[in-house]
Amino acid sequence: MDGVVPPWESKDASYVDSWFLMGSPAKIIIICVSYLVFVLKLGPYLMKDRQPFQLKNVILTYNILQVIYSAYLFKLATVILYKSGLSPDKCVDESPDLQYEFYFGTHIYTIAKLTELLDTVFFVLRKKYNQVSVLHVYHHCGILLYSWAMLYFKFTALSIIVLGFLNTFVHLVMYSYYAVSTFPEIAKYIWWKKYITKMQMIQFVLIMMYVVFEYCTSPCLFSNKLLVTFLINLSLVLYLFMDFYKKSYKSAKNK
Repeated sequence: MDGVVPPWESKDASYVDSWFLMGSPAKIIIICVSYLVFVLKLGPYLMKDRQPFQLKNVILTYNILQVIYSAYLFKLATVILYKSGLSPDKCVDESPDLQYEFYFGTHIYTIAKLTELLDTVFFVLRKKYNQVSVLHVYHHCGILLYSWAMLYFKFTALSIIVLGFLNTFVHLVMYSYYAVSTFPEIAKYIWWKKYITKMQMIQFVLIMMYVVFEYCTSPCLFSNKLLVTFLINLSLVLYLFMDFYKKSYKSAKNK
């Protein structure tokens, strides 16, 4: 229609509000509450007198799809960082097309975090309750809420894309490992599981370093609240991963 400006040519980012899950906090809150109720209470209750589901083919398909999705996200993040640079001389929202790619990439990343809640659902259905840890639940639910909030409040800090770039690379490796490990005859030869946890810890350190770098050097508005929430959340997740690594690998080695 004449007079209608495509979203990638407009600085007005109101188009985000019409996207899936955006526009109101109600849906994302319902999803997170439902997730917590199911994985912590309802799921274990329903599975109490049932045999665990095997779900081998379902999980294999799911992991392959996550690898494909992660590869797509990694490509999106790479393109955005290539266009903007790690140390940009102008803000993302000064370029309508880059702003649109930024928000679109963040939205696709948020949907990825939504699908990853199935990780925990599969644990419950297979009665692998030891894997439904504080780290696992907090990380999955927290990063979904966090990525959603970044888009809902229309933050354009490049740290969000750097986080997505590093995180999707780690997930490429992680879900590839999960896909291969569904075959017992192959799984026994996979020796690099602990290095995935190391990659996860390294990514959080790199992200925190970049957040501080962007805050100190960026010509764009970067609120103190955003900096503090970034660092607190990343530090907490890093601590939980370090604790998990120590208990899972260091303790096992000592034994």
